[in-house]
Amino acid sequence: MQTFLNKKKYFSPFIVSFIYMILGTFWILLSDSLIHHIALNKEQLTYFQNVKGIFFIISSSILIYIITFFLYKKIINSTYINPITKLPNTQSLIEYLKYLENSLKNQSAVLIKIHIVNHFDYILCVSVEKLKEIYLKFLDKLYNIISSLKVQNKSIEVFHSNNLENIYIFIYPSIDITIIQSFINKFIEIHYQEKEIKFLYKIGYTINKVSEDMLHEVEFAIKQIIKNDAIDINQFDNHYKIHLLKQFEYYHKINSAIENNELFIYIQPKYNLLENKIIGGEALIRWKHKGEFIPPNLFIPILEETKSVYLIDQWMLKNIINLQKTHLDKNIFLSLSINLSPEEIENITFYKQILNILEKLNYFDFSLKSLLEIEITERTFFYNFKEINERPKFLRQKHIKISIDDFGVNYSSLSLLPKLPIDIIKIDKIFIDNLEEKNYRVLVKSMIDLCQKLNYDVIAEGVETEKQKEILLELGCDKIQGYYYSPPIPVEKYIELIQ
Repeated sequence: MQTFLNKKKYFSPFIVSFIYMILGTFWILLSDSLIHHIALNKEQLTYFQNVKGIFFIISSSILIYIITFFLYKKIINSTYINPITKLPNTQSLIEYLKYLENSLKNQSAVLIKIHIVNHFDYILCVSVEKLKEIYLKFLDKLYNIISSLKVQNKSIEVFHSNNLENIYIFIYPSIDITIIQSFINKFIEIHYQEKEIKFLYKIGYTINKVSEDMLHEVEFAIKQIIKNDAIDINQFDNHYKIHLLKQFEYYHKINSAIENNELFIYIQPKYNLLENKIIGGEALIRWKHKGEFIPPNLFIPILEETKSVYLIDQWMLKNIINLQKTHLDKNIFLSLSINLSPEEIENITFYKQILNILEKLNYFDFSLKSLLEIEITERTFFYNFKEINERPKFLRQKHIKISIDDFGVNYSSLSLLPKLPIDIIKIDKIFIDNLEEKNYRVLVKSMIDLCQKLNYDVIAEGVETEKQKEILLELGCDKIQGYYYSPPIPVEKYIELIQ
């Protein structure tokens, strides 16, 4: 394919150059011969040769101009114009914003980005011509909506990305936010060949001084809501941008954090209310950089998004096993759980990595069996049940406990619950927070009874008050985890508590 493209790319210019060379050679030979026949003396010969040279320069200049004009037009079209809808594209928007930044200094404008979520549904199903018709109809409806917004005396420009999924609307001077928000729920569908076509979309917008940064701002606005089905429109929030940039900063520092021993383990105790004792703990990662603790919500999400969270998961697993082995020599049994990210649970190779780590650390040669517990979120279990189900089952055969974290908040299915290869169910904090409401108490009581009858241990997580503890005891749940008993604490302090 590449050879074919290379030939296609160079074949036409080569032919044109070859023809020009042949014609040029013939022109020189024939014109010289003709001049020598016409010229009667040396002065005429010099005159005709000068005329010939001028004619050659003019004709060559015209030819070069024509070729350059069409090439320039082709380059402009391919660089700045959407090939399907013929609208200026994203690159054109960038150049336009740069131009306006210089000519409209400190002037405010609006940039709106419409991100079509399901555009691939149409790209994969129709021809280019039909796709063009569909998007032109969509744009017609968009223009009608813009004209109905009563934005007279405003300069409005529309841009369309080459991949078709993004449409940008630039409005200058700025308009009221309520007008922008009226976009929502307006251009949802079009009719094409007696069929109704629905476009699902997200809208991000920014109101700011005209600059190239406006493009980045609408990208941030869309990014903030792209995975949230409940929100379809969002204004750029500079605080979110700072938060996101901070995440990326920490993402680039995580490797050095591991090498420089900046990561620590904190443990939040799990407590048995009836026996009045600690029955284990959940191991949580903490990062101390230059004397300052960095919250996990600043670096864990970006690691998950960039598929780099395995660095943390592997570090935690190795250090937890080493911690258990070290204290086992002191006759201290540390029953600890760790959270594995959904991305790693769904990755089959990660299970092999877990076993490799455990074998290298001689986990199976010591009395550590059943001291390690892996917490898996409910969503991960039920998202791809058939495939995911076998992996925790395999780990349980290796004497590793499995628990469901955040139970009840996502994808619970009663039909699958008895089939789960698990030991423990952790009731999500959202239910604990609402225990004083009768309906929630009924629901939690049902969850506790059902899980206990299926021989699963039940732990209520996120317990923060005496009232919540008392209600849980009444409902039959005697194992809790939360700030009521203890926040996450350093390993040394946890050891003191259990001794």
